[in-house]
Formats: sequence, structure tokens, C-alpha cells
Amino acid sequence: MKMTFESFIKTFPTNSVVANSKTGRFIYESIIWDDKVRIAFVEASNAGLPALSTCAKRIEEYCICTSNNDLDLTNNTVRQTIGRMVNASLSPLGYTSKSKARMPKHLNLHYFTTAMTYHYTGGETQKIIKKIVDC
Repeated sequence: MKMTFESFIKTFPTNSVVANSKTGRFIYESIIWDDKVRIAFVEASNAGLPALSTCAKRIEEYCICTSNNDLDLTNNTVRQTIGRMVNASLSPLGYTSKSKARMPKHLNLHYFTTAMTYHYTGGETQKIIKKIVDC
């Protein structure tokens, strides 16, 4: 089950840095918890890559291009909070943080330089099902 934005804010004291941010809420609800993004997180994790690498460029571009952006990606606490958003979205799938790793250089990111890798540890409350069906 998806953790609400409000519940996420309460999970760690410094998450409050994005509590009143419309941009932070959008990133959490519309990017981090998007099913395709979460599946990409798992695929990146299984490949030993930082999960955030799958959507970091999209987050940076959203913050740069949105005229009413109210989130400061130069703030280390904001970036760490986004990392905790990824953690919150992977936990129901049975993944926990493993280690910090550099983001792939080919992404040409401006703000995110490192992020956590994740590994499957079990205890999931959600699962990903992929299947081919006839049309």
C-alpha cells in the first residue's frame, strides 16, 4: 500500500523540509510512486545501480523547468529526503538500502551525485507481475 505524503513526512524529522512544498508532493506522488518508476527502481537495484538513477534526471528537469518550483535541489537535506522517498517506495516491494554509490556519469546530473543501491531482502507487501497476454 502506498504511504501518503503526510505519513512519509512523519517518518523522519528532516522530511519536514518538503512538507509544504507542492513540488515535493508532486515528486513523491507522481514520480516516485509511479508504477513504471517503481518497476525501474527494482530493475536498477537488481543490476546494482542506484534506484534513484532511473528518475533523477526527470526530477532535476521538473524542478528546473517548472515556473512555480518551490524545492531547492542545492539543499542537501532536500536531496536526502528525495532519497528517503525512494526508500519508502521500495520497502513494500521487499527491498532495503544496501550501500551508497555514484550516479552514472552518462546521466549528466547537476544535483544528484550519489544515491543508495538496494537489494531484495523479502517481507514484501506488494509484488510486481509482468505477463504477456493475447490481444
